Amino acid sequence: MAIKITYSDAGTEQVYAELTVSDEQVKALSTDMVSSTPEVVFLDWLNNAIENKARQMIDKICEEALGSGSEKVEPLSASQKQQIAAALSTEGVILTSVKQMPRSIKDQIIEMAKIKTAAERQAELEAEIGK
Repeated sequence: MAIKITYSDAGTEQVYAELTVSDEQVKALSTDMVSSTPEVVFLDWLNNAIENKARQMIDKICEEALGSGSEKVEPLSASQKQQIAAALSTEGVILTSVKQMPRSIKDQIIEMAKIKTAAERQAELEAEIGK
């Protein structure tokens, strides 16, 4: 059975996109993950992919925000970095890498960080090329 996925805004329920996963795709994915039914296997794959990519990007953004920044992320100010250090100290956390940070601290960094989306960077590049 093919699976139809609808991507929508949780608040407004506006539909942004729909994806149909074929029987063959579901069958292929079910060979690599155990679940109660093929449909659940596909959903497990999808959830795992989204959560893993989000975790990777959160870690990268935190590293860039706490470091010298990048084209995507401006570095946090000294006072913002002090806030993060204080929050870590309050929790009694000593770190050797961003990956060891509690999720709550990473969320604070993401909230404070000035981040350019891929679309914003693309628009800047196109504007620069168009000059």
